[in-house]
Amino acid sequence: MANIKTRPTPTPASKPLNRQGNALPESYVTGRRGELAAKAYLETRGYTVLAMNYHAGHREIDLIAQTADRLVFVEVKTRAQNGLVLPQDAVHRLKQYHLLRAANTYILRTNNPLEARFDIICVRKTTGGQIEVTDHIVDAFRQA
Repeated sequence: MANIKTRPTPTPASKPLNRQGNALPESYVTGRRGELAAKAYLETRGYTVLAMNYHAGHREIDLIAQTADRLVFVEVKTRAQNGLVLPQDAVHRLKQYHLLRAANTYILRTNNPLEARFDIICVRKTTGGQIEVTDHIVDAFRQA
């Protein structure tokens, strides 16, 4: 008989695995949990989430949502409770540029006529491991 390698079946206590069967880094798992919390947060406030983890080449938008009159591109930043850098400070000019390029690609592909804006949702992982949305910065990239 052939020797066939199989992935172990994850148990509730085991860590999530990637395609190669390796455990995902804790930061990836935390980030993903933060994105899901942000999605739920938006939905409870009447947003329709159109896409999660939208890719345009090597660029990614965490969430794309819609209100009655706006297309909203959302960057989710998840940090530990005692993080030294504020989540919104991690969305620097280069990151904003990449988000803008990916958003333009999305708008061209979908022909969405709504006016767009860019929001940041800040998520915190507490010392107890809970994930909570701490801030929603609307129109975060608008110049003053």
